[in-house]
Amino acid sequence: MNEEIQANSKELLGGDIQINSGIEPLSTNTLEKLAQLGQISEMIELGTMLTKQGDTPVFTQLRVVDSQYPLYGVMQTTPKDAAQKLFLSEAKPIVLINENIQNQLQLNVGDDVTIMGQNFAVGGVISSVPDIAQSAVFGEFAIINKAQFDKFNLKTGGSFLHHHYRLKISPDKTTEGIINQIEIIFADDKSVETRLPKDSGQSLRSAIDNFSNFLNLVAVSAMIIAGIGISNTLLSFVNQRNISIAVKKSLGFSSKVIQLIYFYEIILILIVTSILAYFIGVLSPILANSLIPQAYGIELQPTFSLLSYLNIAFIGLLVVLIFSIPSLYSISSIKAVALFRNTFQPVSLHFSTK
Repeated sequence: MNEEIQANSKELLGGDIQINSGIEPLSTNTLEKLAQLGQISEMIELGTMLTKQGDTPVFTQLRVVDSQYPLYGVMQTTPKDAAQKLFLSEAKPIVLINENIQNQLQLNVGDDVTIMGQNFAVGGVISSVPDIAQSAVFGEFAIINKAQFDKFNLKTGGSFLHHHYRLKISPDKTTEGIINQIEIIFADDKSVETRLPKDSGQSLRSAIDNFSNFLNLVAVSAMIIAGIGISNTLLSFVNQRNISIAVKKSLGFSSKVIQLIYFYEIILILIVTSILAYFIGVLSPILANSLIPQAYGIELQPTFSLLSYLNIAFIGLLVVLIFSIPSLYSISSIKAVALFRNTFQPVSLHFSTK
């Protein structure tokens, strides 16, 4: 997944560089300088309420975008031409909503909604946006045209505004050189923050790392529980086979030989189950792709690694050794003479250093 994030870093960020100016927009002079370096797109984010008449308002992250959005990737909507209609001159301004808002308010294309006292028509439903590094895509969010934003003076609504500018550097220019020029322009302005594609997936990587740590904790707990289950199951098996074990001992088999026979059977089961478990893990990205929302734009690929399998097999072997040996040692408690007495006492776990 980290490889997918790295490969799509520009789409996640929305450009070759992102400039955040906070509440205040960049000056016209600064925008003219940036326009000389490449294609620039402006986006404004603010939190507000979106309302359908007769329903409870929904808190929404409102995105205001210009006609250059997105610089990288494609915004997918239903219907497909909704993104283009967003920038057309309409009698009533258009808003694009995501599926969360649609489900909560039971909205359809063409329905009317209110945003900060202004009426909008739902022009479509957003299936995915390329710049998912922005926090807005993880909740309820909507998109309107910047021309509509300026025309209806929505910025007077009392919400905090966040101005973002993305720059797509021309192919005939050196990316590193342009980025250095931009950083020089804003070197003395502490209110401006710049981000590069390599920084775009930090929040996603952090979420992945936290989830990975959680899975590690779950895996350790599962191994302990599985080990206890192995120990109890094997002990129950030994108690069920006590007559067979006593017969083997009466025929001259020692406890160690019988223990080795059962141990080899356990190892064989371990090999088969570890191979099966590994191949299920290898194929799991195919299932995960059907569960990951399309808005994330991430497609996982199955990969095979012999080292990973050996790691799984080694961990499984450790669990088996730790939890099965005490049960196998209990075989020494079963005596051949019990056949003549026709009485067998249940054996218990036996710990020994021999």
